[in-house]
Amino acid sequence: MEELPHSARHWVLMQSSVTEAIAAHFGAPPAVRVHHSGPSALATWEADLLGCDASTQAFARHITLDVGEHAVLAARTVTAWDDPMQTYLADLGDRPLGTLLFQGERWARASALIPLVEGTATFGRGARWHDAQSGGNLLVEEFFLTPLTDSSNGD
Repeated sequence: MEELPHSARHWVLMQSSVTEAIAAHFGAPPAVRVHHSGPSALATWEADLLGCDASTQAFARHITLDVGEHAVLAARTVTAWDDPMQTYLADLGDRPLGTLLFQGERWARASALIPLVEGTATFGRGARWHDAQSGGNLLVEEFFLTPLTDSSNGD
């Protein structure tokens, strides 16, 4: 983690709701733009975290959180197709998952934060979340885009 710039480290290591932190940072709640919600393949590391085979059919939701005209976060949330969370994820629509994960005690982060780097300039993280009510699991991957990690934004 030492190689992360300070401005990216703040977001990557955050333990609380990134959606709420983005709202506080920009002074307005972000809008959710859904780019894909449906069938998807799993990467080997995703399957390992979800406890299934990489050939397992998955359900994924790809979104960006937008502030004004700018995407500030890109996210992929994935679960096995037969997991109880598949319907939950499919029914989210344009509601932010992050806000729901931090309400009450239903959800718990069930893995350590996994640093993710895409190319050389986009920093992110992944974590498995467990739903105590259904026993289901979600893998949440978040990538922090330039409006958040640009050092001119403070933090």
